[in-house]
Amino acid sequence: MAPTTMELLQAVLSLPDDEREKLVEALLGESEPANHPHLDEWMAEVQRRSAEIDAGTAKLTPWSEVKRRVSESVE
Repeated sequence: MAPTTMELLQAVLSLPDDEREKLVEALLGESEPANHPHLDEWMAEVQRRSAEIDAGTAKLTPWSEVKRRVSESVE
């Protein structure tokens, strides 16, 4: 990633959860579905994972661990 992209990512990761969610929604809202050739596959995967969570069979990772991994990967 370019330094400015990394700086932006760090800034976004420091936002409160609800602000990050709003940002993701806004960014996705700006994308045209036609630009996503694998949208159907992604939606199927999201539904599959959601069903695993609902069934209690998914292995979940705490948000603090996810943030740590992302931080390490962009350093």
